[in-house]
Amino acid sequence: MNNLLIRVSHFSATISTVVGCTVLLSSVFCVSAEIERGAVKNALAATVYIEVERLYHGYDFSNAGTGFFVHGDGYVMTNWHVVADQVTAVWNGADRELPLTVVNMQVVVNPGSPQEKSLRARVVARDRKRDLALLKVNYRTPHWVMPEPDTNVDILDEVYVIGFPYGDLLTFNENGGIAFEGYPEPSLNLGRVTSLRRDKDNNIAAVQTDAAINPARGCH
Repeated sequence: MNNLLIRVSHFSATISTVVGCTVLLSSVFCVSAEIERGAVKNALAATVYIEVERLYHGYDFSNAGTGFFVHGDGYVMTNWHVVADQVTAVWNGADRELPLTVVNMQVVVNPGSPQEKSLRARVVARDRKRDLALLKVNYRTPHWVMPEPDTNVDILDEVYVIGFPYGDLLTFNENGGIAFEGYPEPSLNLGRVTSLRRDKDNNIAAVQTDAAINPARGCH
């Protein structure tokens, strides 16, 4: 899954990756103690499930992760490694950068609800250094969060983690059969910022949280 660290305050949001902080494995929202319940509900509604079918010489390198709408016209932010057309993997006994063929990329809106819908997506921008990608789908939504540069993350700030733990694994039963039709709903966990790491220019380079973050299907 594919974590993006967001600072949310009354429906506005800040991607901490803008200042060099990248958190992996699900959508993460850092919020102040006075956050409105409606802002969290809006962030949940803006969260989408992403599936990518990728192949290399017939071998399956499909992936899945989390994203969120950043504009009402259908723009979705996620991590680049979720949708990347290359991957580092052991091939013929050595680590290699493998070029992948992206066969299909889908964004699932309203996952886990009767209104869920799978939409074909395309990459319109990427930032490999910060592990970010911007996708576009043909869809309009009233639920989105706007990234705004902000470095006011501090120790003991509350953190809401929103995403899909273990991808769609929770839709299967213990025998590997389908336990639930459709996709899982996004889950939400609460924690706090427990540590900050800064670079030589005193900019935030990493944020540690005690919020539960689980790997999604397809992450490496």
